[in-house]
Amino acid sequence: MLQRIISAILLVVGLMAPRNAFAAEDTNRLELPQKIEVEKGCTELQLPIMLTNTDEIAGFQCDLYLPDGFSVATDEYDDYVMDLARTTTKRHSLATRVMSDGALRIVLSSITNASFSGNSGAVLNITVKVSDNVAAGSYNVSMKNVVLTDPEAARYTSADVTGTIVVNKAEGGYSEDNKLELQEEITIRKGTTEMGLPVLLTNKDEISGFQCDLCLPEGFAVATDEYGDYLIDLARTTTKRHSMATRVMPDGALRIVISSMTNATFSDNSGAVLNITVKVGNDITPGSYNVNLKNVVLTDPDAARYTSADVTGILVIKEEQPVTVTAKNITMVYGDEVPELTYTTEGAELKGIPSLTCEATTTSPVGTYPIVVSKGTIENKKVTYVNGVLTITKAPLKISVGNYEKKQYDPMPEFVLSYEGFKNNETKEGLTKQPTVSCEANEDSAPGEYAIVVDGAEAANYKIEYVGGKLSVTEPDSYTLTYMVDGEVYQSFTIKYKETITPIDAPRKEGYAFSGWDGLPRSMPAKDVIVKGYFTINSYTITYVLDGEVYSTETIEYGAKIVPPVIPGLEEYTIWEDVPATMPASDITIYGKAKDIIDSLTPVLSKGEGDVYDLNGRRLSAPQKGLNIIRMRDGTTRKVMVK
Repeated sequence: MLQRIISAILLVVGLMAPRNAFAAEDTNRLELPQKIEVEKGCTELQLPIMLTNTDEIAGFQCDLYLPDGFSVATDEYDDYVMDLARTTTKRHSLATRVMSDGALRIVLSSITNASFSGNSGAVLNITVKVSDNVAAGSYNVSMKNVVLTDPEAARYTSADVTGTIVVNKAEGGYSEDNKLELQEEITIRKGTTEMGLPVLLTNKDEISGFQCDLCLPEGFAVATDEYGDYLIDLARTTTKRHSMATRVMPDGALRIVISSMTNATFSDNSGAVLNITVKVGNDITPGSYNVNLKNVVLTDPDAARYTSADVTGILVIKEEQPVTVTAKNITMVYGDEVPELTYTTEGAELKGIPSLTCEATTTSPVGTYPIVVSKGTIENKKVTYVNGVLTITKAPLKISVGNYEKKQYDPMPEFVLSYEGFKNNETKEGLTKQPTVSCEANEDSAPGEYAIVVDGAEAANYKIEYVGGKLSVTEPDSYTLTYMVDGEVYQSFTIKYKETITPIDAPRKEGYAFSGWDGLPRSMPAKDVIVKGYFTINSYTITYVLDGEVYSTETIEYGAKIVPPVIPGLEEYTIWEDVPATMPASDITIYGKAKDIIDSLTPVLSKGEGDVYDLNGRRLSAPQKGLNIIRMRDGTTRKVMVK
């Protein structure tokens, strides 16, 4: 910091003694244009001081010598009209002093040792006033005692520089083909604080520069930025091709001079060449106000000059009209993002943007919410605000049940619901009433399709759509029923689950009666079934007929051994005929003959070879019906049955 202060002091004060400077270097030097041409009668010209440098240059000093009749122009504050280039007033400061020999010493320095940008071109544009009595001819302008300094306080001397101002005889004159113009009328509303004022150039010939005095009515002024510079923008050219100088004239007009060191011309042949921002006073009343361009002079690349007639435009201030700003009514679905809030206007042109607010959010429940419109950045004074309404409608919610399948007699499936459309991470628990599911089918329903119906849900923020399903009931499973008889498969059948079982016809077996099927269910269970058939042996009757009369009967099982009865006293005789070995599967009659045997005993009894007795031991004269006991003479006894 100390070095920078020392450098600035050396530049501002020490540069007065160039004898201590380093040797001159052509690579760092100040220059003047070799020739500047103006027409006689020109009152001002632009004189650029150019810097060519290979090293960084932070400041310079020079003594400017102008010929008689030429002087540096001053503004209303008697400050010299000099504009910095390749730097800013924040980075460099300008000091001037008139020397004893009439030269104007110019010192450009930087307290921060800031360097000029670039390596060539103007660093200072000086407005030179030309006296009216300057005759046509060539005039020398020079710079002496030129010293440059770099940021490290190194100093470079530069040789004296001479340039030439050539004043040509006036040519061209007034031309309707080349002229500056203003819009005939610019209308603004009362309360407008700034407006744009375009300066138009209509030209048949090539125009490289111009001068004009801008006269604004009372209450209007050219606006300035934070640095105090006028807000005037070039058009149809660039700041590299043209430079601008301004000065307030004694009559209050603002002189604007546009020039080009390279004699560059404006593009095209019509349209704005300047856009001037004009500040409008708050106390301006509605009405018409004149704005003028005077002392208009244009120049072409060959230094020909064209004068243009004074120009008048009209600024019209109108009373501000009322405007109504209405917030648009909008609709959104619950859970969606809040739409952009918009508005419409009716009446005057709206200047600025209103503020639109609404308390509704993505999670706000169904209902209506005011859209409040307020001033925002609106500059209009007569504004009516009309609020709008944001309506939140129910969000669509789809409740679906899907399709299911089961076999007849299987348990009913559990119906599961799916939900599509919940917002804000909500679930079915947020429903005010849960849905119900119904189906006409039951476990025993016959095969077919049955509707599954969803209904009954309620929700504050959802419009519910139900998507039913169908239950497909298919044939039940089939199982095998096997009939076993005597350890062997008798018959087998495939029967559907729960189908009623009709027993088959009873099997037959000789000598047996069928007792039934063991383990036979009424309907088919969900498994294979084996049932066994059982038989009970039959009993049949044997009727013994003796001598034509029933002697006795006997019931025995089929297949049992038949043992005929023995007639007492005739045991040793064969009485029964055709006796089967075992009992057949039917009743039978066995016949016997005992009479022939008794007849054969009669002779024996008549000879006295034996006596007849009944069972009580009484002696009989002859055998009687029934059982008789015969005692032979040899002591033996026999039992004889008499029918």
